[in-house]
Amino acid sequence: MQPNAPRVLVLPFFSSFASRGKLWSYIRVVYMPMSYLYGKRFVGPITPLILELREELFLQPYSEISWKKVRHLCAKEDLYYPHPLIQDLIWDSLYISTEPLLTRWPFKKLRQKALEVTMKHIHYEDENSRYITIGCVEKVLCMLACWVEDPNGDYFKKHLARIPDFIWVGEDGIKMQSFGSQAWDTSFALQALLACNMTAEIGVVLKKGHEFIKESPVKDNPFGDFKSMYRHFSKGSWTFSDQDHGWQVSDCTAEGLKCCLLFSMMPPEIVGVKMEPERLFDSVNILLSLQQKWWFSSLRACRSFRMMLNPVKFVGDVVIEHDVECTASAIQGLLLFKKLYPEHRIREIDNFIKTAAKYIENEQMTDGSWYGSWGVCFTYASWFALSGLAAAGKSYHNCLAIRRSVDFLLNLQTDDGGWGESYLSCPNEKYTPLEGNRSNLVHTGWALMGLISSGQAERNPTPLHKAVKLLINSQVEDGDFPQQRKFEISWKKVRHLCAKEDLYYPHPLIQDLIWDSLYICTKPLLTRWPFKKLRQKALEVTMKHIHYEDENSQYITIGCVEKVLCMLACWVEDPNGDYFRKHLARIPDFIWVGEDGIKMQSFGSQAWDTSFALQALLACNMTAKIGAILKKGHEFIKESQVKDNPFGDFKSMYRHFSKGSWTFSDQDHGWQVSDCTAEGLKCCLLFSMMPPEIVGVKMEPERLFDSVNILLSLQQKWWFSSLRACRSFRMMLNPVEFVGDVVIEHETVECKASAIQGLLLFKKLYPEHRTREIDNFIKTAAKYIENEQMPDGSWYGSWGVCFTYASWFALSGLAAAGKSYHNCLAIRRGVDFLLNLQTDDGGWGESYLSCPNEKYTPLEGNRSNLVHTGWALMGLISSGQAERNPTPLHKAVKMLINSQVEDDDFPQQSLESLRRTACYTLQLIGIYFHCGLSQSTYDGFQCLEACFIAMSSKKLYEKSLDDFQKCPSPLDSVN
Repeated sequence: MQPNAPRVLVLPFFSSFASRGKLWSYIRVVYMPMSYLYGKRFVGPITPLILELREELFLQPYSEISWKKVRHLCAKEDLYYPHPLIQDLIWDSLYISTEPLLTRWPFKKLRQKALEVTMKHIHYEDENSRYITIGCVEKVLCMLACWVEDPNGDYFKKHLARIPDFIWVGEDGIKMQSFGSQAWDTSFALQALLACNMTAEIGVVLKKGHEFIKESPVKDNPFGDFKSMYRHFSKGSWTFSDQDHGWQVSDCTAEGLKCCLLFSMMPPEIVGVKMEPERLFDSVNILLSLQQKWWFSSLRACRSFRMMLNPVKFVGDVVIEHDVECTASAIQGLLLFKKLYPEHRIREIDNFIKTAAKYIENEQMTDGSWYGSWGVCFTYASWFALSGLAAAGKSYHNCLAIRRSVDFLLNLQTDDGGWGESYLSCPNEKYTPLEGNRSNLVHTGWALMGLISSGQAERNPTPLHKAVKLLINSQVEDGDFPQQRKFEISWKKVRHLCAKEDLYYPHPLIQDLIWDSLYICTKPLLTRWPFKKLRQKALEVTMKHIHYEDENSQYITIGCVEKVLCMLACWVEDPNGDYFRKHLARIPDFIWVGEDGIKMQSFGSQAWDTSFALQALLACNMTAKIGAILKKGHEFIKESQVKDNPFGDFKSMYRHFSKGSWTFSDQDHGWQVSDCTAEGLKCCLLFSMMPPEIVGVKMEPERLFDSVNILLSLQQKWWFSSLRACRSFRMMLNPVEFVGDVVIEHETVECKASAIQGLLLFKKLYPEHRTREIDNFIKTAAKYIENEQMPDGSWYGSWGVCFTYASWFALSGLAAAGKSYHNCLAIRRGVDFLLNLQTDDGGWGESYLSCPNEKYTPLEGNRSNLVHTGWALMGLISSGQAERNPTPLHKAVKMLINSQVEDDDFPQQSLESLRRTACYTLQLIGIYFHCGLSQSTYDGFQCLEACFIAMSSKKLYEKSLDDFQKCPSPLDSVN
């Protein structure tokens, strides 16, 4: 950023070029906290989230960016106000010469003084606005400045209490607004109601609105010596929101004044007691004070003709404020006041109106329009300008500006009678219609009011009739008007449009033609009788299936995407129905709190995580010490098994039997998942071989048989589905382009490998149950894994990132099936693949980009990731790497052990994997020491225990150094 020194605030006011007292109020109060933070050289804590954001937002590594070279760099889309060369030279001179000088003694004392003065101004503005501040940008910056000054101070706490003033809930979620617009909105709403001439019917509403408007004006000036704080007096003004805000706004004051004057002419028994004349005089006084020669500022009198240098490029004309709308509002308010109170400052009001009308005429563009500062853009300003000139006594016949503006509006009327202006008019500074020359109801209203005030009804009312007809016909059943889009999209044209970053599965031309034929021909046909009945029947059947799936999953559904859609479908069917309410009750299952805030997960992963955690703990061989934990885990795994099949005729609902399976989360979920079932089965079988007094009663054999039966049932010729047996070889057309391979689920290496290991362990303990089918299954599954190997020796993973993950499972599955490095080419190639990718620090690290690229992609900088290292290490161990050459394993284990933090956890690295860190790390180190590396010691068990003590506590590790020295190779790597 450009130098934003706090020392400017200590310059005297007569320094017209630099004094911040002469800046537009918005820009001054925004730059105050910015200059404080700049002067403090404040840098926030560098958290993992900040590091991830830097990696995401910048095109090059953050540490390699030369900020001096990119100070004038601005994206083309944001380059609203390009700086001339002379301006960049001035900023450069400040940055290169002046700024370094002022950071050294004795000029450094000036900086400290400036920071104190700046903070004094910040606190003054905060207190005067009751900590709403002047707007949302300043709110955040002032709150941050107060936090930097004292994180536990009262100033910061008071800021926190006013955050809700900036939050509102829109149709599409929570928003942050500039701040409230209560006074502005109420003024126009009341004027609209008064224009209806329905006082008798809506007297109660008018009375309440009148009371609000009377209570909203600012009652006092800013406290203390407000002139020395560059503030204008504000007593009698209206703000944009309410009197707490404290900042006088000229058009809000004019519109509020108009409302109070209009109500003063109505019966008080209907609209309430009128405002006291003294308060009206205060409002007039402040309006008159804000006029500055040829312009009228919306916030305060601008006392300098010199346009200060704008330090930013993404906004323009922000240093000195001038606009047509505020001037026009003030004309109307003062003229109505003059009519009712002709003796108060009559000469000043007449001069004001004459000067203001002249200013509006001079500001007219060559095409007859006016540029608007507070709405979009030429239509908005033209409404105010025409209304202001007409109020000032100008007319179509005696004012060229009005004639030119009327022609401007009439020439832009659309065929349906409306007007529609694009937001692009603002940056282009030229009228730009909406795409397709569409109409917008708000813009139509603005243009219509401008034409009416110019006397168009007496000249030719036809354009008005057309516009009014459009507005009336647009009203909806409840009396409201539709919320139109700011940007209208032609959905027919963009049906096949997909962002390059999301284009995961490009459709071939034939597929797009098929979808187009369905959309253009078949869909319209099915919305008409008699085919419409077929649609209704299909909707009923669809809803029946939705309710069936909801009930079988206890309203968890199969995942977060289906959860939201099914809940929405139930709400559409009946917003007050039991189905929707049951959905609401299960929303917490999808919410969890991460290190950087609330997250939404696919759904719980309790069964999956617990299975691996238990296997990791069992690999530690520390049963005596962690028996209570193992027992609780064993109980959870036993209870998590699905006890029954889906209710009713589940086959007609396209469901597979699920009794005996494990889900990804818990039994409520109800959806059988093959690898979860295999891992759960492995846990129960391992516990069945352990003393029941330590780990609890083993699972009944019949329930184990159920698990085996479902695993065997899910194999389909050469593949093994993770969810259910796929009964069709026909790959249905994929309707989306941002995911691929989603219509028919084919085999995945991970599910296949898990099932092999689970079934082999079962066969070992129960050799008489379906032995032939299990043997055939394992033979077929092993063959499948070998056939799925990529040319580079890896396997593509579907449920983790990506080749490392699948290679771990594949090598483990093949090894369990009796394959070895010596008799299986696939294992040799898989081992070579992993060894070739080991990083210098002994680890592995794979980018998520491997998934869409379908090609191994290392992490940026060839960094290691602890989870990926664990996966690769377990794959190598299962392949017998320890017997061939244990050095790669030693390096990997050393890296893992040395990565453990003080609280015994492992650091949460960037989300490159789909699973947590500590579980895999613990499991692989247990396997590592079980694989025979430490058997050359005099007591393998003591060594193993010592290593796990070392892993769980660095302090105990140091105390047990003597034990470590008795283990030859692995403990050298630990040291």
